[in-house]
Order: sequence, then C-alpha cells, then structure tokens
Amino acid sequence: MQNAASVALMYDVFAKYYDRAEGDSPAGFAAWVIDKARQYGDEPRSLLELGCGTGGVLAELPKAWNKVGVDRSSAMLTVARSKDLGARLIEDDITRLALDQRFDVVACVFDTINHIVDPTKWAATFAVARSHLQPGGIFLWDMNTVGRLRTLAENTPVTFDVDDATLTMDVRPTQDAQYDWEINAEVAGEQPQREVIVEVAFPLDTVRAMVEDAGFDVLEVREIGGQDASDESVRAYFVCRARDEAGARP
Repeated sequence: MQNAASVALMYDVFAKYYDRAEGDSPAGFAAWVIDKARQYGDEPRSLLELGCGTGGVLAELPKAWNKVGVDRSSAMLTVARSKDLGARLIEDDITRLALDQRFDVVACVFDTINHIVDPTKWAATFAVARSHLQPGGIFLWDMNTVGRLRTLAENTPVTFDVDDATLTMDVRPTQDAQYDWEINAEVAGEQPQREVIVEVAFPLDTVRAMVEDAGFDVLEVREIGGQDASDESVRAYFVCRARDEAGARP
C-alpha cells in the first residue's frame, strides 16, 4: 500500500521537468477555480491548495487572496519556493493535515487525489478539506476517471522532449484500479533517470458518496466543457459546498 513517503519520492525526478511538461495547464485549472469559487460564493479572501506541487496554479490566482499551498514532495516545493507566488508553502501530508486556519476555498487539482491509492485516504483527504473550510465554503477538485486511466494504459508509451531531456511515459495497470506511470528521462551525457508515479481511480458514484459523507453537498460533477461527467470522461471536475456541520446531511 502506498504511503505518504512514497508520494514524496514519486516526484523527486520529475519535479525539475514538471512545469515545462505541463505548459499552460496550470492557468486553465486556476481559471476554473476562480470561476467556480465566484459562481458559488462571495469573492474569496482565502484559499488552501492541497497538493500544490510546483505552485503553478497558485501563481495564477488573484494576488489579493490569502493563499496557502501544501505538498508532500520536497522536490516539487523546492521549485515552488523559487517563484514569487505570494503564498505560504507547507510540506505535509494532505491526508492528515491539521492547520489552525479555515479558508473560503479549498482546491485539490491536477488529479492530485488519484495519487492516493488507499480509498480510506481519499475519504480522509475529503475530511481534511471540510475541516479547513468555513461553513458554506467551496471545495474544488478534479480526478482522472476509471476510463481515463484505462485509455492512457492502452495508448502508451509516449515520448516527448522537454528542453534538453527526452521523457518517455508508459502507463500500465498493476492491481485493482491502480496504474503505474513509469517516466524515463534521458539527457545527453547523463545517466538515465527513472521514476514511477502511481495513480488510482474509483467509480464516480463511489467517490461522490465519500465526499457527501465528509460533510459536503455536491453541486457539480462535470467535464471541463460543462457536460455531466461519467466514468468514461477524460476528467471529472467536482464543485462541492461545505455543510454547516461536517457530516450532517440536511
């Protein structure tokens, strides 16, 4: 079973290539966060990002927001700290986080949740999000679906260049709903580097029940184009509102 330490190690190699490999994706995620936060609430004053990585999304959010980013990977946070993010950055386990602060918005994007293999830790992460939100606060997060991971496994390996490195990604099913993303990096004159990033997905109905049990009302589960998401969608975007009391259904 994957633990917090293994999550940290997963991005030790890929961290230095991450921003260039993702391109303008962080801006797209940030735009979605801003749009949904404003659609379902007043103008946010504070935001917590669970799994902030290299800070790409935080960098695109309004400077007026009080922003905190949390990640378990020291390598990713090293990259984030090299930027002018206007955010407090914390190295910690998002499944057990306990800050003495509540926020208007909690975000967990870039399929961060898929990196948590144990379904009980998904539930724990949703509980962490709820415990750090103001009553009525908004939880915005996304996931790779079961169908998306299966399709990736059917259509890899793929090879692409990032500056002076050639990266090869091969996605393979291993057990249950778990997939290993093997990334090999080759740079001329250097030893090749290899890293395995693990992702897992569960059916949307199962995940929705977890979120509701954590004390949220689910307002949207959609694809980025606005259509209702299914287990065969590329990605499912969840918009959730914290109930006044965690775990209390109306």
